[in-house]
Amino acid sequence: MRNDGINPTAATFVCSLKACMLSGEVEKGQEIHAEITRIGIEKQLLICNTLISMYGFHDLFLDAFDVLENLPSHDVVTWNALITAFVYHGYNQEALDCMVQMHQRGISPDPVTYICTLKACCDLGSREKGRELHMEIIKQGISGTENSIYNSLVAMYAKFGLILEAKDVFDYLMVKNVIAWNSLLTTYTEHGHFEAVIKCLEDMELQGISPDLITIVCSLKSCGNMGAREKGREIHSFISCKGLEEEPPIGNTLVYMYAKCGLLATAQFIFDKLSDQNVVSWTALLAGYAQLGSSENVFCIFKEMTRAGITPDMMTFGSVLSSCSYAGLVEEGHAYFQAMHNDDDLIPSPWHQMCMIDLLGRAGQVERAVAFAMVMPCHPHGLAWHTILGACRKWGLMYLGDLAFKHAFELDDQDAPACVCLCNIYCDIETLEDENDFRVVLTD
Repeated sequence: MRNDGINPTAATFVCSLKACMLSGEVEKGQEIHAEITRIGIEKQLLICNTLISMYGFHDLFLDAFDVLENLPSHDVVTWNALITAFVYHGYNQEALDCMVQMHQRGISPDPVTYICTLKACCDLGSREKGRELHMEIIKQGISGTENSIYNSLVAMYAKFGLILEAKDVFDYLMVKNVIAWNSLLTTYTEHGHFEAVIKCLEDMELQGISPDLITIVCSLKSCGNMGAREKGREIHSFISCKGLEEEPPIGNTLVYMYAKCGLLATAQFIFDKLSDQNVVSWTALLAGYAQLGSSENVFCIFKEMTRAGITPDMMTFGSVLSSCSYAGLVEEGHAYFQAMHNDDDLIPSPWHQMCMIDLLGRAGQVERAVAFAMVMPCHPHGLAWHTILGACRKWGLMYLGDLAFKHAFELDDQDAPACVCLCNIYCDIETLEDENDFRVVLTD
């Protein structure tokens, strides 16, 4: 342009700054900023908004605030540039603080503001602030035709596990696109409402909404967890017609679905055809064999998996430990638990620790189970002591039953299941002659 004697305009600078932002050439953007200042147009609102976006996108918030402070006036785009950048970098509280400043300066939020701040609430786990924003959206008179905002609300309530609220917002939507449906489907799947997932899928079909990858994955998972073989096969046929079997998330979930339904031959067949056999697909197959109690196959798959260079994850170890528990393989289970414990990237969860307690209890090594519970990396919850109480009843260990009950009672002095377990132990050993004896046990 300059070689042809043409001077850049504000629009030229805006486009150039956006290019610098997207290409990562911040230094070039700073050079352009210097030129803008030199020719005296550094206070033009459009240019300043673009500068704030560029600096914010690259986490240069001091520079962004310098631009902001030199602006004679701000608009919603100015604040959105900051809020979007804060949320992008995970500075969620700062994003919400910006919105407060907007209100203080009399600037009304727009859909971009609400979408970003709702995401900030999600990431912060701030239910109350999210509800406040929802009320504000209603007061602003923003209708259900604003799909982007209401999709964000569905996603927010879904993230918080507030299923009824998510469904209420979903029902308010005038146009329900696949994004809105998927937010609801994901919520139902994560919280175990598998029949509701299939009902949503059928409603989508009736309304002519084509399912995408997320829809299909949620539906297959639900079929697997319900053991709905025929519906799973029906969805598989749809996948085949659309040529989607090679998509990694779908291939992995097909393995999961057939394995959960107990159709291990089909799961193995699909697994063998996968071009990318990753930790998810290996674990899905392994979990299927674990569910059927086929410990030999579980250990065989685990070895093949590690030989293939796939690093087991938390789910993999959970299935292996469950298999050890059902097979009564104490030392093998302990070895797998130690392998996970020694891996810096894996921290045993309460689930893994419960598997170990169950394993020891089933094998009659209840003292070891109690000792394990006492030194658990995370504090044992009531279920751990209930499991030990069940093992004490099985093996007739009254003194350990008393100990486990006392620990359960310390956690919850209204723990009815623990009381029933202890009563059963005493009844089985025939030392509880009447209910007054049990009251004495509880008092002690």
